Amino acid sequence: MISFTAGVGFAWAVFGFAGTSGFGDAAGSRADWVAAMGTWAIGVAAAYYARESHKQRLGEYREARRSERDAKKKMFDATILRLNRAELLVEMYRDVPQESGDRKADLEDMKAIMVALRGIVPVLFWPADEVRLLTGETQRLIIHIENSLIAIQQMLQLAAVAEMHGVYDEYFTQHETIRESCNDIQLLCAQALQHVLEERSAL
Repeated sequence: MISFTAGVGFAWAVFGFAGTSGFGDAAGSRADWVAAMGTWAIGVAAAYYARESHKQRLGEYREARRSERDAKKKMFDATILRLNRAELLVEMYRDVPQESGDRKADLEDMKAIMVALRGIVPVLFWPADEVRLLTGETQRLIIHIENSLIAIQQMLQLAAVAEMHGVYDEYFTQHETIRESCNDIQLLCAQALQHVLEERSAL
Protein backbone atom coordinates (compact mmCIF):
# COMPACT_ATOMS: atom_id res chain seq x y z
CA MET A 1 0.00 0.00 0.00
CA ILE A 2 2.91 2.38 0.77
CA SER A 3 4.48 1.80 -2.65
CA PHE A 4 1.14 2.43 -4.35
CA THR A 5 0.62 5.74 -2.48
CA ALA A 6 4.18 6.81 -3.17
CA GLY A 7 3.77 6.03 -6.86
CA VAL A 8 0.62 8.09 -7.11
CA GLY A 9 2.36 10.96 -5.31
CA PHE A 10 5.26 10.74 -7.71
CA ALA A 11 2.89 10.83 -10.68
CA TRP A 12 1.18 13.97 -9.42
CA ALA A 13 4.54 15.57 -8.74
CA VAL A 14 5.63 14.95 -12.33
CA PHE A 15 2.30 16.09 -13.61
CA GLY A 16 2.48 19.31 -11.59
CA PHE A 17 6.01 19.96 -12.77
CA ALA A 18 4.99 19.42 -16.37
CA GLY A 19 2.05 21.77 -16.05
CA THR A 20 3.98 24.68 -14.46
CA SER A 21 7.35 24.50 -16.19
CA GLY A 22 6.21 24.45 -19.75
CA PHE A 23 7.82 21.05 -20.16
CA GLY A 24 4.38 19.71 -20.85
CA ASP A 25 4.01 21.87 -23.96
CA ALA A 26 7.24 20.49 -25.40
CA ALA A 27 6.46 16.87 -24.61
CA GLY A 28 2.80 16.89 -25.53
CA SER A 29 -0.50 18.34 -24.52
CA ARG A 30 -1.77 18.43 -20.95
CA ALA A 31 -4.38 15.82 -21.95
CA ASP A 32 -1.62 13.44 -23.05
CA TRP A 33 0.05 13.73 -19.66
CA VAL A 34 -3.24 13.16 -17.86
CA ALA A 35 -3.88 10.04 -19.93
CA ALA A 36 -0.35 8.74 -19.47
CA MET A 37 -0.28 9.30 -15.72
CA GLY A 38 -3.80 7.89 -15.36
CA THR A 39 -2.83 4.74 -17.22
CA TRP A 40 0.31 4.38 -15.13
CA ALA A 41 -1.61 4.83 -11.85
CA ILE A 42 -4.23 2.27 -12.92
CA GLY A 43 -1.46 -0.19 -13.75
CA VAL A 44 0.15 0.29 -10.35
CA ALA A 45 -3.20 -0.13 -8.59
CA ALA A 46 -4.01 -3.25 -10.60
CA ALA A 47 -0.65 -4.81 -9.72
CA TYR A 48 -1.19 -3.97 -6.04
CA TYR A 49 -4.66 -5.50 -5.90
CA ALA A 50 -3.52 -8.56 -7.87
CA ARG A 51 -0.75 -9.12 -5.33
CA GLU A 52 -3.12 -8.67 -2.40
CA SER A 53 -5.64 -11.05 -3.98
CA HIS A 54 -2.91 -13.65 -4.44
CA LYS A 55 -1.87 -13.28 -0.80
CA GLN A 56 -5.49 -13.70 0.26
CA ARG A 57 -5.96 -16.81 -1.87
CA LEU A 58 -2.71 -18.25 -0.54
CA GLY A 59 -3.85 -17.61 3.02
CA GLU A 60 -7.21 -19.28 2.33
CA TYR A 61 -5.46 -22.28 0.77
CA ARG A 62 -3.17 -22.66 3.77
CA GLU A 63 -6.11 -22.39 6.14
CA ALA A 64 -8.02 -25.04 4.17
CA ARG A 65 -4.97 -27.35 4.27
CA ARG A 66 -4.64 -26.78 8.03
CA SER A 67 -8.32 -27.57 8.57
CA GLU A 68 -7.98 -30.72 6.43
CA ARG A 69 -4.96 -31.88 8.45
CA ASP A 70 -6.80 -31.22 11.72
CA ALA A 71 -9.80 -33.23 10.51
CA LYS A 72 -7.53 -36.12 9.47
CA LYS A 73 -5.73 -36.05 12.82
CA LYS A 74 -9.09 -36.33 14.60
CA MET A 75 -9.96 -39.33 12.43
CA PHE A 76 -6.61 -40.97 13.22
CA ASP A 77 -7.16 -40.28 16.93
CA ALA A 78 -10.55 -42.01 16.74
CA THR A 79 -8.92 -45.02 15.04
CA ILE A 80 -6.22 -45.14 17.72
CA LEU A 81 -8.90 -45.04 20.43
CA ARG A 82 -10.72 -48.03 18.89
CA LEU A 83 -7.47 -49.98 18.65
CA ASN A 84 -6.75 -49.26 22.31
CA ARG A 85 -10.27 -50.38 23.23
CA ALA A 86 -9.80 -53.59 21.28
CA GLU A 87 -6.55 -54.28 23.13
CA LEU A 88 -8.32 -53.67 26.44
CA LEU A 89 -10.96 -56.17 25.37
CA VAL A 90 -8.22 -58.75 24.90
CA GLU A 91 -6.66 -57.98 28.26
CA MET A 92 -10.04 -58.20 29.95
CA TYR A 93 -10.75 -61.59 28.44
CA ARG A 94 -7.28 -62.86 29.17
CA ASP A 95 -7.78 -62.02 32.84
CA VAL A 96 -10.70 -64.45 33.04
CA PRO A 97 -9.46 -67.45 35.04
CA GLN A 98 -8.92 -70.74 33.29
CA GLU A 99 -11.24 -73.56 34.24
CA SER A 100 -10.76 -74.28 37.93
CA GLY A 101 -12.59 -77.60 38.02
CA ASP A 102 -15.55 -76.02 39.73
CA ARG A 103 -17.90 -76.07 36.77
CA LYS A 104 -20.52 -73.91 38.44
CA ALA A 105 -18.04 -71.18 39.41
CA ASP A 106 -16.35 -71.31 36.01
CA LEU A 107 -19.68 -71.02 34.28
CA GLU A 108 -20.61 -67.91 36.26
CA ASP A 109 -17.27 -66.30 35.36
CA MET A 110 -17.84 -67.05 31.69
CA LYS A 111 -21.38 -65.72 31.74
CA ALA A 112 -20.18 -62.45 33.22
CA ILE A 113 -17.43 -61.93 30.66
CA MET A 114 -19.67 -62.88 27.74
CA VAL A 115 -22.30 -60.39 28.85
CA ALA A 116 -19.58 -57.73 28.89
CA LEU A 117 -18.38 -58.78 25.44
CA ARG A 118 -21.86 -58.47 23.96
CA GLY A 119 -21.88 -54.82 24.99
CA ILE A 120 -18.30 -53.97 23.99
CA VAL A 121 -17.72 -55.71 20.66
CA PRO A 122 -20.31 -53.76 18.60
CA VAL A 123 -18.65 -50.38 19.34
CA LEU A 124 -15.23 -51.55 18.13
CA PHE A 125 -16.05 -51.55 14.41
CA TRP A 126 -14.58 -48.73 12.30
CA PRO A 127 -16.70 -46.25 10.29
CA ALA A 128 -15.90 -46.25 6.57
CA ASP A 129 -14.69 -42.62 6.58
CA GLU A 130 -11.99 -43.52 9.12
CA VAL A 131 -10.82 -46.56 7.19
CA ARG A 132 -10.58 -44.58 3.92
CA LEU A 133 -7.84 -42.40 5.43
CA LEU A 134 -5.58 -45.37 6.11
CA THR A 135 -3.03 -46.94 3.78
CA GLY A 136 -3.65 -50.30 2.15
CA GLU A 137 -1.65 -52.31 4.70
CA THR A 138 -3.36 -50.65 7.67
CA GLN A 139 -6.76 -51.18 6.07
CA ARG A 140 -5.92 -54.86 5.65
CA LEU A 141 -5.11 -55.15 9.37
CA ILE A 142 -8.33 -53.36 10.33
CA ILE A 143 -10.33 -55.73 8.12
CA HIS A 144 -8.72 -58.73 9.83
CA ILE A 145 -9.52 -57.27 13.25
CA GLU A 146 -13.14 -56.71 12.25
CA ASN A 147 -13.39 -60.25 10.85
CA SER A 148 -12.19 -61.56 14.22
CA LEU A 149 -14.74 -59.37 15.98
CA ILE A 150 -17.50 -60.75 13.75
CA ALA A 151 -16.34 -64.27 14.59
CA ILE A 152 -16.51 -63.43 18.31
CA GLN A 153 -20.06 -62.14 17.87
CA GLN A 154 -21.03 -65.42 16.22
CA MET A 155 -19.41 -67.41 19.03
CA LEU A 156 -21.29 -65.33 21.59
CA GLN A 157 -24.54 -66.21 19.84
CA LEU A 158 -23.65 -69.90 19.84
CA ALA A 159 -22.75 -69.69 23.53
CA ALA A 160 -26.09 -68.03 24.26
CA VAL A 161 -27.94 -70.83 22.45
CA ALA A 162 -25.90 -73.44 24.32
CA GLU A 163 -26.72 -71.80 27.63
CA MET A 164 -30.39 -71.66 26.73
CA HIS A 165 -30.43 -75.42 26.11
CA GLY A 166 -28.16 -76.27 29.03
CA VAL A 167 -25.43 -77.61 26.75
CA TYR A 168 -22.57 -76.34 28.87
CA ASP A 169 -19.79 -78.31 27.17
CA GLU A 170 -20.47 -76.26 24.05
CA TYR A 171 -20.49 -73.14 26.21
CA PHE A 172 -16.98 -73.92 27.48
CA THR A 173 -15.82 -74.69 23.93
CA GLN A 174 -16.98 -71.29 22.67
CA HIS A 175 -15.27 -69.64 25.62
CA GLU A 176 -11.88 -71.07 24.64
CA THR A 177 -12.39 -70.22 20.97
CA ILE A 178 -13.18 -66.62 21.89
CA ARG A 179 -10.03 -66.46 24.00
CA GLU A 180 -7.96 -67.55 20.98
CA SER A 181 -9.63 -64.94 18.76
CA CYS A 182 -8.87 -62.25 21.34
CA ASN A 183 -5.20 -63.22 21.24
CA ASP A 184 -5.24 -62.83 17.45
CA ILE A 185 -6.85 -59.40 17.80
CA GLN A 186 -4.14 -58.32 20.22
CA LEU A 187 -1.39 -59.02 17.67
CA LEU A 188 -3.31 -57.33 14.86
CA CYS A 189 -4.03 -54.26 17.00
CA ALA A 190 -0.35 -53.85 17.89
CA GLN A 191 0.62 -53.91 14.20
CA ALA A 192 -2.21 -51.60 13.13
CA LEU A 193 -1.48 -49.14 15.93
CA GLN A 194 2.14 -48.80 14.80
CA HIS A 195 1.01 -48.08 11.22
CA VAL A 196 -1.62 -45.53 12.28
CA LEU A 197 0.80 -43.63 14.50
CA GLU A 198 3.29 -43.43 11.62
CA GLU A 199 0.60 -42.20 9.21
CA ARG A 200 -0.60 -39.58 11.69
CA SER A 201 2.92 -38.25 12.30
CA ALA A 202 3.42 -37.89 8.53
CA LEU A 203 0.60 -35.32 8.23
